[in-house]
Amino acid sequence: MSPIRPFVTGLILGMIALVGVLFVVPGSPPAAGKVEKVEYAPEEFGEKVCGGSTAGVPRCPSPPAGFQLKNPGIPSLARCRGACGPDCNPLDCAPGDNVCLRATACRVPNPASHVLCVENADRTQHRRCTYAVTECGSHPACVRHDQCFDNCVAFRPPAEVAECQNGCNVECVENWGAVSCAQWAIGQGDQPNTLRYTDPPIEGAVQNGPCS
Repeated sequence: MSPIRPFVTGLILGMIALVGVLFVVPGSPPAAGKVEKVEYAPEEFGEKVCGGSTAGVPRCPSPPAGFQLKNPGIPSLARCRGACGPDCNPLDCAPGDNVCLRATACRVPNPASHVLCVENADRTQHRRCTYAVTECGSHPACVRHDQCFDNCVAFRPPAEVAECQNGCNVECVENWGAVSCAQWAIGQGDQPNTLRYTDPPIEGAVQNGPCS
């Protein structure tokens, strides 16, 4: 941030720098807790077996449709990208730490898991896939800010990251106003959208036959 900017703007931008970030996955998310059935072609999720043929062993998608990975494994190490607020897991907050809870726009829904039944192409095998779910409030400004922060880490030299991210804060203030950006930075403010995140799946054992 330029040293000639007013003190108040600098204070607000410092608060905004707490925001974490990911990309929006389009489409309507499936209902939480619903058991769904999906199919994948052998060439996409197959395993090689004796004789070199493809058996089409069912594999759990990660993430499933309508979700993002809580930890996408990006250079910034940030999680729940696109969510407003500094982090995405209210379980990270210590018991009774209401300040921490107010600073996250995320929650563990009820039910807290999403279950898929996945079949192979010829429906001779299936397995259950269980995902722990986190839901977070989002706004296009939070999505854009997270993308900007992550791009700074991914594509700028380490010495330029701080200045680059300050530019992301300035962009937010110029486009949406200092008050709104400060609210989003602490997990508050207008959040018209909900993003859903999962951990990697817990894969059940492969069973014979189709999903019941």
